[in-house]
Amino acid sequence: MQRLRWFSTGAQMLAAKPATKPIKRSVPYYIKGSWDLSGATEPVKPAVNVPKNWRKSDIDMWKRHMFALREKFPDGFKPIKRLSREKIEEVRDLKRAFPELTNDDLGMRFKVSPESIRHVLKSKWKPDAKEHKKLQARWKRRGDRLKDV
Repeated sequence: MQRLRWFSTGAQMLAAKPATKPIKRSVPYYIKGSWDLSGATEPVKPAVNVPKNWRKSDIDMWKRHMFALREKFPDGFKPIKRLSREKIEEVRDLKRAFPELTNDDLGMRFKVSPESIRHVLKSKWKPDAKEHKKLQARWKRRGDRLKDV
């Protein structure tokens, strides 16, 4: 039999009572401080070179994926968060060492989208020594600029 517990003060009763409703946000969390909502009301651009009934047709999976990406990113893929050269190499090394890891798993580990991971793994470009120094200097300047803000 459960015993009833009496509280001597209202503060103890409020402390013991769990929150009943979660806080509702008026602005979605993914905007992250940007109050410019002009893009929310603009019409979506139509995808380029995508057939209308591609979802219902019987086509290869790679082609379905290509059409889905063209629909999702009509201007091309432009990620908000970018990985450094070191992180890109780390993603490639992890995928080589553990091929069973999916893009979702790697995306959660590095806190970027699975599409960003797909682009990293798909690309084979590596800078030569001269270009590597130039990229490191640019990345350092970017970090300094972000610290100043």
